[in-house]
Amino acid sequence: SPGTVTDPAMLDDREPVHLLAIAPTRSARLGLAWSDLSAGRLLLLELEDAAALEPELARIGAAEVLVPDDERGEQLIEHHRLRCPRRLPPFVFDPVDAERRWREHLGVATLEGFGIASTGPSLGAAGALLHYVEQSKPDYVAGLRTIERFRRDETLLLDPAALRALEVVETVRHRRREGSLLQAVDRTASAMGARRLREWLLAPLRERTAITARHEAVEALLQTPLRLERLRAALRECPDLERLAARVAARRAGPRDLAALRSALAQLPALRENLDGLAPPRLAALREQLAPLPELLERLERELTDTPPLRVSDGGVIREGVDPELDAARTVRRDAHRLLAEMQAREIEATGIPSLKIAHNNVFGYYISVTNTHRDKVPAHYVRKQTLKNAERYVTEELKALEQRIERAEQEAAEREAQRFAALREACEQRSAELAAIARAAAELDVLAGFAALALERGYVRPELEDSNVLEIEAGRHPVIEQTLDGEPFVPNDIALGGEHRPIVAVITGPNMAGKSTFCRQVALIVLLAQTGCFVPAERARVGLVDRIYCRLGSADEIMRGLSTFMVEMVETAAILRGATDRSLVVLDEVGRGTSTYDGVSLAFAVTEYLSETIGCRSLFATHYHELCELARHDPRVVNLNVAVREWGERIVFLHKIEPGSADRSYGLHVARLAGVPEAVVQRAEQRLRELEDGRRTSGGASRQRERRTARQPSLFAPPEQRLRMALQALDLDQLTPLQALNWLQGWKRRLDNATNAS
Repeated sequence: SPGTVTDPAMLDDREPVHLLAIAPTRSARLGLAWSDLSAGRLLLLELEDAAALEPELARIGAAEVLVPDDERGEQLIEHHRLRCPRRLPPFVFDPVDAERRWREHLGVATLEGFGIASTGPSLGAAGALLHYVEQSKPDYVAGLRTIERFRRDETLLLDPAALRALEVVETVRHRRREGSLLQAVDRTASAMGARRLREWLLAPLRERTAITARHEAVEALLQTPLRLERLRAALRECPDLERLAARVAARRAGPRDLAALRSALAQLPALRENLDGLAPPRLAALREQLAPLPELLERLERELTDTPPLRVSDGGVIREGVDPELDAARTVRRDAHRLLAEMQAREIEATGIPSLKIAHNNVFGYYISVTNTHRDKVPAHYVRKQTLKNAERYVTEELKALEQRIERAEQEAAEREAQRFAALREACEQRSAELAAIARAAAELDVLAGFAALALERGYVRPELEDSNVLEIEAGRHPVIEQTLDGEPFVPNDIALGGEHRPIVAVITGPNMAGKSTFCRQVALIVLLAQTGCFVPAERARVGLVDRIYCRLGSADEIMRGLSTFMVEMVETAAILRGATDRSLVVLDEVGRGTSTYDGVSLAFAVTEYLSETIGCRSLFATHYHELCELARHDPRVVNLNVAVREWGERIVFLHKIEPGSADRSYGLHVARLAGVPEAVVQRAEQRLRELEDGRRTSGGASRQRERRTARQPSLFAPPEQRLRMALQALDLDQLTPLQALNWLQGWKRRLDNATNAS
């Protein structure tokens, strides 16, 4: 099934395949358990309600999801559009029974040693997963030897919208790794390291001590480039030990798997040697975890041939000199060709038939072939076995005896070699738990070494971490885009938010294509990398730790769910405003553009105020609503930034440089011309723009007045005072009679009186 694929030929070396089980409860709580069977890891997580499920589904990216075959399971499938759902009997999700079955499976009296002190719903999910693997992939049950608690409260939360907008592991358009953050920062030398990097990027840390431990390790490796290169060279020669250990535990390892395991173990001394003397505690701990297992390595080197075949049945797996009985059988098998050649020579001499041959096929075994020309010379003791058009085939007692001897030797060799290989695989299986621990340490070391190599290659710096709301980046660069410029320099930019007496919200204006969205993504990605443990693309970065990153950057219709572009925009915005805290980072792009101008401006205005005044979190708001820039005039927590543009006649040049202040134009018509819009359309648009800016109306006055009244109708959700202010700003006094003005004023007084009485 999709979630239990373990065949190496069907797996992407750098991507996990997760099988996920979800256990709903009568209360709102949910239990999750997931595993990549090809790597043998099982993780548990409990959620307080279904609202927290969506980010976890996006992070885990399960290939198959197990749910109970009941109403709660169907609700999960429908509401969360689960990928490849598999319905199981509800009783297999029982946490009490699951606790008993897992104790029996692991051979322990209690699960407390694995951090599981109670029978919560996540244990029920683990029970369902164990049941399903026992039924569909029983060999791999043995590989599930550890249970880990996923510490959600220790990780930075990235909701699905942020993962998509920031293209953390795949691009939005093509859903491919190429062009993603993962691809841009991946300098790992092994497949298991690449999978661990993906895991880290999807769950950055939020605890300062843990992040600092990673930064210290990267810095130490960066300061010793020769040692770093030796480490990475050893890691390149290290096969996928994580998946090898899982196959060994499942008793599915073949001869080439054990040869790969031998190669991996042979690299451990070099890895340990290159970690000697490095001060960071994390590197010292990894060195201790990379236990070399010399006895197992020595046995693999002594018994396994240098280049074994794919299958044991092909022979040539066990070295000469390991097993006397096997060597004797092999000697007979090797001598068979010589003995057959000697017999053929004797028979030719005895019969006088020069074309006589001894051959073999799968039906008759060995036989003597004589052409019809010499049929009259065949001796009487030859026994005919088959007559062909041009020849006849015979056997003799001597040939049958030799054949039996050869077959017996081949059978003995095959059986003995299979026994020796099984014993060798059993020796590896007994160390499978240690192999899995070594694999985890090697994968982590690979990621840290990759971070150091990336910093060396791209000029990344170590970020300064604080438990505050500060965010300072000097000469920051976009980690993905700067690698796609073919030698052209990326224009770096600064940002300074938070801290004492500084704004926390930046309103960013400027034309399309100038780089507003790129800058916003750049800031979010730098924070994400910093908390992953990576150095960052900047000259200096000072990051107050973030608990969540929220992004609303672009949107699309979700027709299948009956949601319009604007509804999706509002749903995502609502999730941000409900979930963000004063330690969050919020990135918004063009909120409110999917509705009428005044509704859009009002929403954007209110959202920005809410972020600065109520939540108080660091926020970047890219917009074409220049009205938002008014906020900075009376709110010291808001600052205006713009993307610099230079004009030469009718041409504009995007400088991609963030500067203080607000933009005064959007240059939309210039962008339209660059996009190839017909010149006649652009010229007509320019004419219409001049008319609107000059306040002239060349035709259709009544119709345009109706349009203005419709467009200027205040949002129903705005407070009365704000709606009055907007209505006053939209009022065209030149088109208003005294009676209309009186009626307008009377109407607004009535609305305000009603609002006051209602409150």
